[in-house]
Amino acid sequence: MQPPSLVVVAFKPFNGRPVNRALQLAQLALKSGKLPPGTQIVPCAVTRGAVDAVVRQALPASKQVPVIWLGETDDAASRGALLVETIAQNSLHGQPIDTSNPRGHRTVVLHGSVAAQLCPTCDVSRDAGDHLCNYAMCAMHANSGVKRWVFLHVPRQGDSSRQLEALSEVATGMTGQRNK
Repeated sequence: MQPPSLVVVAFKPFNGRPVNRALQLAQLALKSGKLPPGTQIVPCAVTRGAVDAVVRQALPASKQVPVIWLGETDDAASRGALLVETIAQNSLHGQPIDTSNPRGHRTVVLHGSVAAQLCPTCDVSRDAGDHLCNYAMCAMHANSGVKRWVFLHVPRQGDSSRQLEALSEVATGMTGQRNK
């Protein structure tokens, strides 16, 4: 079986809402051909256990396959653009996420800035929040072994066609494959 060309992980709906804009955007991008052929969508429940399972088991064995992780945000400051997350705090409820770091709490600077260069229409964020999105970034950094990955926040509000184009730009930059 051939590995996917790209993996897009997106959180499922939570807090009783019927949709999560992150998963909705990923599915729309795949359906409309905005993602490269061979892209795999991995829906992820909104729990730490589900994030750990995705990071350790659901990602392809080939760590060369790029991964785009999508989370939802209600950040009004985003102008409706996708947010490229560049920093995650190594802390959840006062405990370190990456326990391999002997100093415990630290700021992990990730390579989201690369995606920001590939996606000029995205906004750059230096705060992934203090819940599951931040946890997913730290878990990817510490445990996935994936060489190329990025975390994008999808605002609940905003022009979905603009967000779709931005996601397509990032996917093209990550894979080198042009989409529709």
